[in-house]
Amino acid sequence: MLYQQVWYLYFLVITVFVYWALCRSILSKKWFLVVASVALLASLQLAFTLALLGWTVTVFFASRYLLTEASSKRLRTLVVVMLALLGYLSFFKYLPGILALVFSSDSENGSINWLQSNVVIPIGLSYFTFKFLHYLINAYRRTLVEHSALDFTIVLLSNGRASSWSLR
Repeated sequence: MLYQQVWYLYFLVITVFVYWALCRSILSKKWFLVVASVALLASLQLAFTLALLGWTVTVFFASRYLLTEASSKRLRTLVVVMLALLGYLSFFKYLPGILALVFSSDSENGSINWLQSNVVIPIGLSYFTFKFLHYLINAYRRTLVEHSALDFTIVLLSNGRASSWSLR
């Protein structure tokens, strides 16, 4: 689905109507926002949406560990999760270009036509990666405000400011 398609307008209108007319409690509104956001992302790229949900769970539980643990393993945990996130970003964002430069004779002077290549970069990959990194660093510094996994997911999937869950 592309945002220019008429289907997106229907999705938006229905989402706004359900949110304001049918969701009565704060909890039901939160769950509806998560479900609607995941449905929209899944309609664009299902595989990336599943990977994003996996990273969301991983980062949330890693942050809980960073907040509660008092040992020297905190720094090791932070570094491992950050390197995994940056590796994931590098794999999708930089490796295809490097491989195309090295193994392709079609690229002129190092320029790659991304529209004609079959490389699919997950939507918002850098955005989500750096939101995760920001969250993990704040967990390591212990500057996060107490919140639930649902609240973390809502802030992550919305264009809300990261500081709404990160600063005391």
